[in-house]
Amino acid sequence: MLKRSDITSKYANDGIQDAGYETSSGSQKNAEESSLSVFKDSLHEVCGHVRRVAGYWDEVTSLWEADELPKDFWGGRGKNSSHLWLHRANNHRMYHEQFDIANYYRLIFNGTDHYVKSRPRRFHVIQQQWVKWGLEKERRP
Repeated sequence: MLKRSDITSKYANDGIQDAGYETSSGSQKNAEESSLSVFKDSLHEVCGHVRRVAGYWDEVTSLWEADELPKDFWGGRGKNSSHLWLHRANNHRMYHEQFDIANYYRLIFNGTDHYVKSRPRRFHVIQQQWVKWGLEKERRP
């Protein structure tokens, strides 16, 4: 199991200067503090990305529910369509719903309601379209 000290020593051994971060005195303590700030910055970037992508799919599902998207948006045209948008949406659901579940139980869970009751609408719509087009038997990512 990876520990915080493993992460800090990895960055300290690789050299903070190579990553664009310089330490003031070059001591191990300063290198560890700098590497932790690199880790926190990258975590902040990931959270920002998750929010941006969630906002995008929220907008797509709201357009779908308002009937402002083409009828064949999810499934494409014809039997040989690639279902490109549906696969993209389902990949989002499979990867990002895990973050939502973890955040729900870490920050919001009060011991009475479970995640299924407060599941974001975008995941419901994506899953409904996935089943509607008969793709639920396909291999998941």
